[in-house]
Amino acid sequence: MNKKLLPAILSVLVILSFVVGCTPSAATEAPNPTQPVSQGTIPTTAPVVPTVVPTVVPTKVPPLKILKIAISTDIDTFDPHGTRSFAVANVVDYMVDTLLKADQHGQIVPSLATSWETSADGLTITFHLREGVKFSDGTPFDATTVKYNMDRFLDPKVKSATKSPYNLVKETDVIDPLTVQFKLSQPSGALFMAFSNTNIGMISPASIPLGSDQYDNLIGTNVPIGTGPYVLKEYVKGDHVTVVRNPTYWGTPPFYDEVQFLITPSDATRESLLLAGQVDIAVNPPLSDLPSLSNNSDVKVITAPDDRVLFIGINTTTKYLDDPKVRQALNYAIDKDAIIKNVLMGYAQPVDSPMPSDFFGYCKGSPAYTYNPTLAKQLLQEAGVPNNWKLRFVSPTGRYPDDYQVSQAIAGYLQAVGIDAQLKTTDWGTYMSWITGVKPANSTTDLYFLGWSGGYEHGSVTMSMFQTGTFFNGGFYSNPKLDALISAADAEQDPTKSADLYCQANQLVWSDAPWIFLYHGLYPVIQSTKIQGLIVLPSEKFDTSGVTPVQ
Repeated sequence: MNKKLLPAILSVLVILSFVVGCTPSAATEAPNPTQPVSQGTIPTTAPVVPTVVPTVVPTKVPPLKILKIAISTDIDTFDPHGTRSFAVANVVDYMVDTLLKADQHGQIVPSLATSWETSADGLTITFHLREGVKFSDGTPFDATTVKYNMDRFLDPKVKSATKSPYNLVKETDVIDPLTVQFKLSQPSGALFMAFSNTNIGMISPASIPLGSDQYDNLIGTNVPIGTGPYVLKEYVKGDHVTVVRNPTYWGTPPFYDEVQFLITPSDATRESLLLAGQVDIAVNPPLSDLPSLSNNSDVKVITAPDDRVLFIGINTTTKYLDDPKVRQALNYAIDKDAIIKNVLMGYAQPVDSPMPSDFFGYCKGSPAYTYNPTLAKQLLQEAGVPNNWKLRFVSPTGRYPDDYQVSQAIAGYLQAVGIDAQLKTTDWGTYMSWITGVKPANSTTDLYFLGWSGGYEHGSVTMSMFQTGTFFNGGFYSNPKLDALISAADAEQDPTKSADLYCQANQLVWSDAPWIFLYHGLYPVIQSTKIQGLIVLPSEKFDTSGVTPVQ
């Protein structure tokens, strides 16, 4: 071969081999990777190696720890400044803190305020605030936010449920970020205690900007942006409220990630939910079932002492009911002992004063309104009341133990002395709108069933129900002599003299009888024995912050 042609031929062969090697061929089969390749054989393609996908083990998410509670009433507002009942306030408390709070014995203890003092003349109250607290929207809690809340609460445009006794505050001063002072128009022996009530709870100013509907409107379902252990997740009217743990809460985090409040007006249904294991806690079961529940090893029954006085409010602007003699007749017409025995199964005691016996300023009323239908008829006749006199009587259902049944019994006793008490009921929110914040000319009730307590054990709490023009004075009772006594009692700094003035006020109210005075009882709560740590307060609130499963 011509040596000169050899390099050219080799170059062509290299190029051809490159083209052939780079061109895929349908006829070429890849060897089975599971079969061994014969010794000495060079495969024309690389063996196909299966792709190995690593197994991803999903991270196990622990289930939510959920506490379920059956409550009796729907929520008419989540705004603490608009709360009108302890039943609603109890739910709001999960999201909103107050400067002070009452413990299970009714004693005032620190909360957002760590300490406080009152000036020698009683005209200045100074609070020292907890450091490092934030609202759930990230807004810092400080003296400026306290001032904003108090100014909003006292703003005449804002129709808070009751401005008493906070309306004694004439000025709120920010001393420094952690110190706030309230300047008073007169001394008040009880005002500092009132800072434990939900209706002066602290919410973020960013959530209620001045001039907004959120600032002015207290009744509704605005989300409460507070500093409490939980935040609102969901509310379905008439069905449930769900709150979830606040990750920025300043205190000890609660055990449960989520708390669900099931709105259940029926006493029997709440009880059934607990017995079926569908809730962990239920309030106000049927009183007649308490003995059998006490014998159930799966249920714990708590019958907590209750500061609440149950009564029938009387519209003192209705013809004949404006006469104290007629109102006294109504008190004599009711057999309270029989109602306590036969309807309340003995779980109550007749009241002998407008205020509970453990309140500062208590004293027994006179005369005792023992059951005397003959005297009741006589007093009604002397006042000129016609026979079969018709009165509009309203009652809640499920708010208090066996409340509607008690009202039915009262209607029966009134019928026996010639009074036709036409009874009706409705949901709690509507009910409260019938009897609170209403002008006399617009009132549609003559008699109404209600209970009254207080977050702290002081006579001023009860007496606020009888002061002229106050929000909860649904019977429009007014007595200038009583107003003067209450004002003097609250301003008096000598405890003995103050207690005597409250006693005089008690006697005057008892004699004027703006209520049919009924009873105070126990607050029954049932819980599963699978949980522990539930605390029930004298104000008919319950505290689940320390509740955990039984190990």
